[in-house]
Amino acid sequence: MEQRTVRVGVVGAGYWGPNLVRNFYGLDNVDVTYVCDLDDAKLAPIRASYPTVKTTQDVTDLYTDPQLDAVVIATPVFAHFPLASEALKHGKHVLLEKPMAPTAEQCQTLIDLAKQNNCLLMVDHTFLYTGAVRKIKSLIDEGELGETYYFDSERINLGLIQPDVNVIWDLAPHDISIMNHIFGDARPVSVYATGTNHVTGKVEEMAHITVKYDSGAVGHIHASWISPIKIRKILVGGSKKMVLYNDMSPDEKIKVYDKSIANIGDESVFKPNYRAGDMYAPKLDGTEALKREAQHFVDCIRGTDTPLVDGQAGLDVVRILEACDKSIAEGREISLKASTPRKRILVCAAGGAPATNFVRSLREMNEDVFLVGVDCDKYTLQRAETDVSLLVPRANDPDYIAVLNNIIDEYNIEFVHAQNDYELEVLSACRDDVHAKLFLPAKETVDICLNKFASYEAWKQAGIRVPETMLIHTKEDLKQAFDIFGPKLWLRDIKGAAGKGSFPTESYDEAVKWIDFKNGWEHFTAARYLSEESITWMSVWHEGKLVVAQSRKRMYWEFANRAPSGVTGLTGTGVTVSDPIFDELAINSILAIDSKPHGIFSVDMTYDADGLPNPTEINIGRFFTTHYFFTKAGLNMPEIYTKLAYGEPIERIETQVNPLPDDLAW
Repeated sequence: MEQRTVRVGVVGAGYWGPNLVRNFYGLDNVDVTYVCDLDDAKLAPIRASYPTVKTTQDVTDLYTDPQLDAVVIATPVFAHFPLASEALKHGKHVLLEKPMAPTAEQCQTLIDLAKQNNCLLMVDHTFLYTGAVRKIKSLIDEGELGETYYFDSERINLGLIQPDVNVIWDLAPHDISIMNHIFGDARPVSVYATGTNHVTGKVEEMAHITVKYDSGAVGHIHASWISPIKIRKILVGGSKKMVLYNDMSPDEKIKVYDKSIANIGDESVFKPNYRAGDMYAPKLDGTEALKREAQHFVDCIRGTDTPLVDGQAGLDVVRILEACDKSIAEGREISLKASTPRKRILVCAAGGAPATNFVRSLREMNEDVFLVGVDCDKYTLQRAETDVSLLVPRANDPDYIAVLNNIIDEYNIEFVHAQNDYELEVLSACRDDVHAKLFLPAKETVDICLNKFASYEAWKQAGIRVPETMLIHTKEDLKQAFDIFGPKLWLRDIKGAAGKGSFPTESYDEAVKWIDFKNGWEHFTAARYLSEESITWMSVWHEGKLVVAQSRKRMYWEFANRAPSGVTGLTGTGVTVSDPIFDELAINSILAIDSKPHGIFSVDMTYDADGLPNPTEINIGRFFTTHYFFTKAGLNMPEIYTKLAYGEPIERIETQVNPLPDDLAW
């Protein structure tokens, strides 16, 4: 039966792209429909050699052609992820040049996208299709080498120094892919690398890499752009035989040495037996590796074969490349953690200081996390320390939840955290529509805590000592407030953080002008003025039970001279404190609003004229701005909160309330 024609588009007509075009063009029942490159000068030779191929500078031509089956990408590595992800989203099978992507996280996202869209994803590690590597693999699989001990490679030459990657990312992917492939089921467990940059001063031009495997095998790779000679050698040692692969040899690329060392003594005495037998050079399949790979990719699309180098294999290579960079930067051996799924978390208002401290706390966890940050401000977003940063509409935009859900679906987000009252209010209201977990208090609780006057009324009704407060609808209400609470009032908006609308005043006229200026009639309150000394009691609850709480005294507000009220929402210096009075008041204030607290409750308390603390608000569902203070002191509340959100057990906390010592300053 005649096979259907597979239609392929190639993106990138620079160095490697034309080789791909040539090989796919030569296959039976394959139509190279498009070649795409931003530089039309690179497309001119394609038009001359392959007049039936459409050339384009717009990659969307490939994505939107319903007849196109696959996209083959041969571009610089920085473009791999955006090009491949769009192709997969459009239902195209993808063959992607090595290395697969700049980060392991992007590799994983591509794997997920391929699975979601029922697409084939393969990585172009061409050497695995050479006759030489195929022969080495078969010798190992057939047991001819015995137990595999080591892999030792040298890939060195003079240039070409790359502007965007170091020598490891340029040359080592070949050897890493071969090493992983021939070691079979053995998994890499650690990486140690050294590198030097003598010429550019920016990227490593020479590197030595050691990779240890759980089987006991070890791999050594030497890669260099600054060698006077070109060497391409790999030595694989086994307990029975050893193999030398010299890619520069014109004929005998593979030599099998019947040599080994065995111990003929007992456990206490080592008596080596050196065995030297014959050497032979096996005949190799001379089929061009790229042609074999192209045919294999097409066969996998047709369903007649399974991928030799799938997305997971590409990810495994990039994980080692990343570990090499980290090892060089930190000067130590890097453990490759088991490839268990990472927590995938979306952080709202990611460019702000509270979210940054939340992200930094999660980075302190003893596990990897993948963080997607969103923000409605394109400038603030640049400060986000998340793995991916995305611009979204404001929380009050009717499309906000839909945009968030698209991001959640695209990045397989499992959990969403909001560090901003606006996002939190919308997420709370739409919690049933969000495509990921939330760890929030009840909606009614969130509504009350986000309304400072509603909180006041709940506390007043519960008999908790609070500063007397009035909601100001009219000027008459304001006059009455001065008569009752004067001479000095504290004005503020019933909603918002960072002291929104706050203003202390002893003047009625000044108060009127302030409320007029803020358009605050009917949503401003006036309260009896308290002292400037304040305490925050930050706590995490789970299904009505207190998990952990810590108090902090605010010494002063940062940039206080820039706000009329002196309140900016940014604590200048905080000091840990503990006092049973604070603890009891904070717990009672929370329980007055919610009998079964669940999530984050941060109670702000301020001293009155009698020197007693009064609750002034609860920052609900989020941590206060400088909570990274507690993390660095040894209490990582975001980690505890996240584990609870995932339904995971947490370590036993010996001291549940105020576990940190007093007088720690941040």
